[in-house]
Parts: sequence; structure tokens; C-alpha cells
Amino acid sequence: MDPTSHDLQGLPIHAVRHEEATQTLLQWATTSGPAKTVVTINPEIFVQASTDVALRQAVHEAGRVTVDGIGVYWAAKLRGIPLPERVLGIELIQSLMAAGGANLRVYFYGAAPGVAEKAAQICQQQYGIQVAGIRDGYSQATPEHILQDIQNCQANLVLTALGCPLQETFNEWARQHLQNCVLIGVGGSLDVIAGHAPRAPKIYSTLGLEFLWRIVKLRRWKRSVRLLQFVGFVLKNGRVSPVP
Repeated sequence: MDPTSHDLQGLPIHAVRHEEATQTLLQWATTSGPAKTVVTINPEIFVQASTDVALRQAVHEAGRVTVDGIGVYWAAKLRGIPLPERVLGIELIQSLMAAGGANLRVYFYGAAPGVAEKAAQICQQQYGIQVAGIRDGYSQATPEHILQDIQNCQANLVLTALGCPLQETFNEWARQHLQNCVLIGVGGSLDVIAGHAPRAPKIYSTLGLEFLWRIVKLRRWKRSVRLLQFVGFVLKNGRVSPVP
């Protein structure tokens, strides 16, 4: 087991700093070896994984499970898990591209038509990455065709923006067929990078209240329900009910 790995609610999390995670992912992406997946975990994933076998398996198989959501961070602290800091998903992929530059061949997969293209253009300009390929989340292509596309363009970093659990389960399935590649589920990060969705003001990030801003500002009420479910699980018995 990875020395940084801990069990929380029956799922693994990795106690790593942002810089450490960045360097580890860059090494995986730029050296030969089996493909790796990254899950940036939040309370929604914990709740969904309690009933979704494939999602739960995807989290367990991930090379890194970084703590993004403040609810997960608080729960870990409550259980005595020594987390040095949160590792926010959008900041992780930005620092990874900044560190890798032209050594990264990035495949942008997901989001609405036009969003991935815009995000790819901005990332290429800002970080000097190579854009290996682009495919929006509304494409009629089968997962097998997407996988073939990733293989053909020799991408070593795949940013999958399909939302949970689709992005995590796709990445886990694709991982088993790829080499020399890191796949990260990025949620709405491409929308933010492309300027199609706002990011929470810095003060909310500093206080760990991005979720509250999203619920109120963006009206993501379903997320508030899952957050309350997660809190209930933690307070009741410390574990999310395992998948049968």
C-alpha cells in the first residue's frame, strides 16, 4: 500500500501536498509504464460510491485519490487522518500543465460542444502544452472509439470532463488498455478554464466554502442533498455503507 494512503469511509484517500501530487503525476505522464488514474474526491463521490459498484472500484484502483472537497477534509481530520492540505482538482491540473509544458500531450474529453476546444486553446497558450486531441462530451463516438483516438494521438494526459460517475468509470476502464498516460476526472474544470462557468471567489476557497457558493450562486441543490447525506454517514457510524 502507498505510504500516503488512508481509509476514510471505506474508500482510500492520499495524504499529499499539492506540489508532491503535481510532481508524481508529471513523472507518471512522462515515463514509460502502465496508465494511472486520478480521482479528486468530494462528498458527492463518497455518497454515490455507496451504491455504485463501478464507481467504488474506480476509486479503489486510482493511483491517486486527492482530497478536493472540504467535507472530505473535515471528515478526515475528525478521524485523525493527517492531511497536510486540500488538493483542488482545477489547481492540480493547472500546475501539472505548467510544470510539464511541451512534455505533455493533452487530450481534452468532455463538456459541452466548444468548451473543450476553448479550454485546449487557452491551456496551450498559457502552459505550452501540446494538444493531442479534443472530443466534447456530446460526441456520438463510442468509448472504444474514444480510447482508440487517445491511443492514436499518443496522449500522455487525459482530462475527462463527463461528471461523476461517468468520468471516473470511463477513466478506470480506459486505464486498463493504455500505457504511459495519466487520466484525471476534472468535472467542470474545463468550463471554468474556458470562461464558460465562474469559479468561486478566492475568499470562499480560502475558507473552504466553495460548495456553499456553488449551491447558492449556481443553484446546484442536488449537491447540497448529497453533502447532507455524507455528513449523516460520518456522524452516524464513520463509514459509508459498503456496496454489496
